[in-house]
Amino acid sequence: MSTINSIRKSVVFNVGGYVVSLLVAFLITPITIHTLGDTRYGAWALVAELIGYYGLLDLGIRGAVTYYVARHSALNQQEDIKEMLSSAFWFLSACGFIALLIGVGFTAGFPYLFKTEALDLAEVQQSLLIMTTLIAFSLPMNAFSGALVGKQRFDVVSGVEIVNRIITGLFTYIALKAGGGLVALALVQAAGRAISWGMTLAACRMILGGVFTRLLWLKKQRVRSLVTYGFQNALGNVALMVIYRLDIVVVAMFAGIDRVVFYSIASTLVLYASSLCSSISFVFTPRFTQLDSQREDDTLQKLYLFGTRATGMVVTGMVAGILVFGKDFIKLWLGASYVSGPLTDRSDVILTVLILASVPRMLQGISRQRLYGTGHVRFLMWLNIFEAIANLGLSILLVRHYGPLGVAFGTLLPLLVSQIVILPVYSSRVFKLPLWQLFSKGFSKPLIVGVLMVAINLACIYIAPPASWLIFFCDVFVAVILGGIVCIGIGLSREERQEYLTRFLKRPQAHAHS
Repeated sequence: MSTINSIRKSVVFNVGGYVVSLLVAFLITPITIHTLGDTRYGAWALVAELIGYYGLLDLGIRGAVTYYVARHSALNQQEDIKEMLSSAFWFLSACGFIALLIGVGFTAGFPYLFKTEALDLAEVQQSLLIMTTLIAFSLPMNAFSGALVGKQRFDVVSGVEIVNRIITGLFTYIALKAGGGLVALALVQAAGRAISWGMTLAACRMILGGVFTRLLWLKKQRVRSLVTYGFQNALGNVALMVIYRLDIVVVAMFAGIDRVVFYSIASTLVLYASSLCSSISFVFTPRFTQLDSQREDDTLQKLYLFGTRATGMVVTGMVAGILVFGKDFIKLWLGASYVSGPLTDRSDVILTVLILASVPRMLQGISRQRLYGTGHVRFLMWLNIFEAIANLGLSILLVRHYGPLGVAFGTLLPLLVSQIVILPVYSSRVFKLPLWQLFSKGFSKPLIVGVLMVAINLACIYIAPPASWLIFFCDVFVAVILGGIVCIGIGLSREERQEYLTRFLKRPQAHAHS
């Protein structure tokens, strides 16, 4: 039970960071779009996506650091942690230098790759250079954040991210109101990230006993281990970039930068939904590594099934909300123009397709984290590559006829095959868990909860159509309360309900005695 309690605390911190990020995006995005305009915002979204690709030069080392720190911590091997972390830092520093060189070259070639007639080319290129430099310094810092995750200090990692989000959100608002453009936004991002680096290093000194960057601790065999694990992880990440982030580039190249905004709105909302699920499922990864290292197979299996069921209820409940409330949210948030007009350029329609595409992947989140945590990286690499190739090919084929909506369908079809058919069969075999048992103990209750939540949400908007923010949030509040009752009544076992009830009743007594 202590394992699950620890997981719950980590989830609280991660979800807290997610909520802050969501609130900042909710407040800042409309201001950014309306201040910059559709074309300039499309350029900013494109810059952000392109910069994200430089992060692939991490080569999966951050995830490898998390894996090895968790494993060495479970076995009390402190010297191994020092050598692993130092080796990762210097390797990623070299990767950062390469990223800087690539970024400079890409900035020079930007006007030859994209249509820039309606843009201030100098502004776009300057912001690209600033963000490129930011990535170059971010790569070696990934070693330290990965180590904190390996130590299961999600409270620290989330706290640092919360501070960064608040600072960047506040100064983004100030910069936009002062008339700043893309360059100002890039400088704000760089300043916020620099502050978070300082906090991360301070945390490493306290938790790990140092930052471990001495060249003396740089070992070839450590680099080899990091690269062996990380390279497979990196190839999988490249594929994920193609699946989830290259879509905007495809829209920009084949449909035009002015149409990026319609796709970007939908993909951003789906990204935040996926981030919530990742913030929960990622907490399990170092614990899976720890339990696997200590050969506690029974505890590992129980934690896996609990995690699958718990995150599954979050996924289906959230997806039900997006499907029903998504159109009204975009209309109130950004304006009716983004949910009207041709179906191929409506953010709400694109959102529906993308969120349905993401459901299977989000439901399989715990399975993927167990595979990562126990070293089964090669299979995930090939699965992601298969998805990416199919996704890119279909997106390029369909965008010519159906615009941004065609790109969304290009994402949907491969995911249905890989996440509903291939991954469950493989997980069942590796985890020694029959498919029927995986479905009955892991996915059946979340799916029931999702169907009931769709019915509840539809009833809410039928009784009180969300014509204003007040009504919208009242509808959501009622839906969340009723959904919580459904989750407790259907999603939790009798023993879990009794445990939560006992804790709830004991808490006031504990305060009374104190």
